[in-house]
Amino acid sequence: YEQAEMEEIRVRPLGSAAAVSELVMKLKVNRGGRTAEFRARVLRVWAKMDGRWQLAAHQSARLAP
Repeated sequence: YEQAEMEEIRVRPLGSAAAVSELVMKLKVNRGGRTAEFRARVLRVWAKMDGRWQLAAHQSARLAP
């Protein structure tokens, strides 16, 4: 990712884990020298392991313009 502009971030605590949902209004990526911009919905799941928060899962979906 080269740039990300977040519109909303929601955090849902789940005991020793947390789900974080983000609406990205502008996501700028560079793939193979080509730049693309689009909107996306991102979901990350964080888990507390060994006393530290670690990323357990990540999913993103491109949204229609």
